[in-house]
Amino acid sequence: MAATTPLPYFSALFDPEITDFYTWTIPKGEHLLIGAALKSGSGAAEKFLLLKQKLKAYGYRFGEVERREGAWILRPKRLVEILTGGPDIALVGEAAGFISPSSAEGLSYALASALVLAEVLNVSLEHFDRRYARQSFTLKLNILRKNLKSPFMYNSLLRRLVMATGLNSLNIYQPPA
Repeated sequence: MAATTPLPYFSALFDPEITDFYTWTIPKGEHLLIGAALKSGSGAAEKFLLLKQKLKAYGYRFGEVERREGAWILRPKRLVEILTGGPDIALVGEAAGFISPSSAEGLSYALASALVLAEVLNVSLEHFDRRYARQSFTLKLNILRKNLKSPFMYNSLLRRLVMATGLNSLNIYQPPA
C-alpha cells in the first residue's frame, strides 16, 4: 500500500491478539509492506484489519492498497516435517521445509541446503538422496534449536526477561559530543 509519510525503518510487532507469531512493516520506496503470519480461515482478514488499526494508533498513515498477496508459511516443529527428497528428486530451501520456525526466514536455509546438495552431487549421483539427507542433518538440528528459541520471542514475559539480560546485544556507537 502507498505510504502517506516516509517511514525509514522496519518493524516487528508481537501481539498475541493478532497472531502467535509476529507481524512486520517494511518500507519499500514510496510503499509500505505490511505483513502478518495469520492462521488460515480463523478470522485472518479481521485480524489483519486489527493490525492496521493498531498501526494507525502508533502513527502509521496508509494510502490506498495497491497489491495484496498471501503465502503459506511452514513452521516445522519436528524433523519428519523436513523432507530432502527421494531417489530421483532433491528438495532445497522452503520446498524441503528448511525455514526458521522462529522468524520465517528461509533464504539462508535455501542457500545452505543448496550448498549441501551441490557438495553431495559433486561426489556422485549414486545414492545422492541418502547422502543429502544425512549431510543436511545439521541444518535440521538448527531448525529444532530455533523451535526452542520461539517461546522466548513470542511470550512477552519471557521476551522481556531475555531483553533485560542484554544477551547477544550490540553496543551502539555513540560519537563523541
